[in-house]
Amino acid sequence: MIKHLAPNKSIFFTRYGHLYTVEPGIEKGVKIKKGQKIGTVDSTGKSTGNHLHFEITKCNGDAGEKDNCIVVDPQDYTVTDKPSANCAELREQYKAPAEIER
Repeated sequence: MIKHLAPNKSIFFTRYGHLYTVEPGIEKGVKIKKGQKIGTVDSTGKSTGNHLHFEITKCNGDAGEKDNCIVVDPQDYTVTDKPSANCAELREQYKAPAEIER
């Protein structure tokens, strides 16, 4: 889970369920930068493919009390000024093989 402070002092938490690995140095209390890689995804549990459960929680006020927070639609907070990368682009970017042995 990552805590974010918005310019209007609202607090957001992003959660990354089924994150397969966490990058070295990413730990509680460490500040991370926009765009910084925090981990990788894979097929975890009984899933049939690589996936990530992504959740955004918005907290009103500046304290971030749990009872003052609601889960919101991530599409309302994601960047939409450029199209999402397709699988081929992501494989190239991360030098991943086209086929992964299972």
